[in-house]
Formats: sequence, structure tokens, C-alpha cells
Amino acid sequence: MLWRHKLSRKLLHPSNLLLQRLDYPKFSYQDLLIQTSGFDESNLLGVGNFGSVYKGILRAGKIVAIKSLNLHDEESHKSFSTECRVLGRIRHRNLIRIISAFYCPSLKGLVLQYASNRSLEKHLHPDRDDQDFFELGLNECLRIAIDVSHGMEYLHHDCPLRIVHCDLKPSNVLLDANMTALVTDFGICRLIATPNTTDSLSTTTFALKGSIGYIAREYGLGGSVSIKGDVYSYGILILEMVTRKRPSDDMFVGDLNLQNWVRSAFPDRVADIVDSRLLRDVNANMEENQFLLSFIHVGLLCTNESPRERPSMRDVTRALENLKTSLSGNVVSSKLTSSITDLLRKTNPTALSASDSQSSTF
Repeated sequence: MLWRHKLSRKLLHPSNLLLQRLDYPKFSYQDLLIQTSGFDESNLLGVGNFGSVYKGILRAGKIVAIKSLNLHDEESHKSFSTECRVLGRIRHRNLIRIISAFYCPSLKGLVLQYASNRSLEKHLHPDRDDQDFFELGLNECLRIAIDVSHGMEYLHHDCPLRIVHCDLKPSNVLLDANMTALVTDFGICRLIATPNTTDSLSTTTFALKGSIGYIAREYGLGGSVSIKGDVYSYGILILEMVTRKRPSDDMFVGDLNLQNWVRSAFPDRVADIVDSRLLRDVNANMEENQFLLSFIHVGLLCTNESPRERPSMRDVTRALENLKTSLSGNVVSSKLTSSITDLLRKTNPTALSASDSQSSTF
């Protein structure tokens, strides 16, 4: 159990009544200085729009991530409040876990679960001099995609608050010591009102933001926030894993974007766009060839232009779990694409003929 301080005037208190009601460990400013070696650069894990994240070590030896936010940014304050309230109410193995929150005139932020293998972004696009990364093969990509889909399914369908993340992308997917994926950064998430939901966050006026390339097209046209916007971002994430191309890559100009580029090559010329490291796994194994086509197909379905033609995260999770079973050899290859056919039937019945073309080879 985490070590706790006795209350004192120097404690960093949560910034709202909700956090004060939660049983969080309490930290003083001095605690945080000690845990991060004075917020030293050697402990810096990353820098975002609203602040920085540092590695910290609690007195009991537990390693945590300490997210220190910009005090002088009004949007940072709103992000902090939103993330505190959301993380305090959600529990899932594929969502980052909050340990505590702190706020005082000179510092505010969150103490979060530490993910030792950093972000998915770091492994997909390692720095030239960075040797500390994994070359993700098909199995690893599938496991990460399934972890993320489970977390997003919980937010959309099983969480009492029904949350839209609004900024799903590789840098917001962390990997722990077991390479389990954790969705993080809920600072701009939205709640979708339901008949049984009256939470005050559902009426927030926090401006919708996100990351270029991952934002659903309907948001740019003034469409309302919906869970199908997250599905779009999730599809982009799959396509990025497969191609190792960011949606903001310089090659995407004019009407050409990541999903259109992949769609133009699918299924007959997939070898032209798939990352060469994945092709090494596929070329010698026809069943993995079929799996990769199905995996790409899920990404393309999620990025359909019309939100109505995108599957739900619940259906995506079921399809990918079935693909995982297929890849393990527990299902004959003739049944490999059945899950994709089911997705097509639910989202766009007229496109079923495209599913039949997945028998193509590289």
C-alpha cells in the first residue's frame, strides 16, 4: 500500500470536491521534488500540449509517472479538471490508472500508473539514435490493437459515464512492462449524455481539439462529438501500425491521406504500402497473409467517411479477437475473414463484395 502523509499545511490538495472525496494518497511539494529529483531532465518522459511528464519513485519504491501541468494556461486547468474527474471514475486494465492528484498555487498535476515501455509512438517511429525500442511484428500489433479496442469498448459501452476520448493516437497509447497497452490522456474527452447520465461534465463547453490526421472528418465540418469519432481515430491507429506512416506524413498532400492511400492498394497491392518488417513475417505464411489483409480491412472499415458506416468498438473487439484465434491456428483458414464479413454486413451491406477479394496474395 502506498505510503501516506499526515495532513499538513504543505500538502497539495485536490482542486475539487470530487477528488477530496476519493481516497487518494496525499503528497507534499517536497515529496514530488524528491520523487523526481527536482523535476530533473533525466526523469523527463515526455512533453505535451499542457505540460510535462516525469518519472518518479515513491518512498515505498514504487515507480510512477508524474504529470505536471502548465499553471498559466486556462485550457490546461480545464484539462486537469476533466482528467481528474474521469480517471477517478473509470477502472479497466487497458486504461491508465490514476494514483493521486495535486494542486497548489505553484504546481498542479496527476500521479499516474507508470508504463515502462513508453508509448506506441516510440516503437512505431523510433528516433534515429534510439536503440531502446521493439520491432513490432504481426502478433504484437494485434495484441496492442486488441488491448486498445477493449479499453475503448469499455469507455463507449460499459463505463457508467459513456466517454468519448477525442484524442486517440499512438502517443496516447502506453505500454507497460508486459507490453499491455494502456490508453491515456483524457484531458479533452467528452461525456455523451444518456437517459441515465446527468453528470456535469456532459454539459462542458471545453472546445473540441485533437491531433491532425486522427480527427474524424465530420468534426471538421461541424459535426457533433460521438463515439464514431473515436472509431475513426482507432482505424487510423491500425493503418499507422501496418504502414509505419503517420497520417501527417509529408507524402499526404491534397486529397491524398493515409486511409485513401491504403484503400487504393487494398487488397491486390498491399505489399506496396505495408511496412517491410511485417512483410517478412507474412510472405512465408499464407494464413498470416490472410490475417494481415483482414487486419487492414478492419482499419479501413473504421475510417469510412460516413460515421454510420463505421463499426462500433464492441464489434471491432469481437472481430479482432476472432482474428487472434484464427492466427493461433484454432480456426481453419476458410473462416478467417468471417468476422470481417460480419462487420461489413453491420456497417455497409452493399460492400460485401469487397470482402470476397481478400483471397488475393502479395
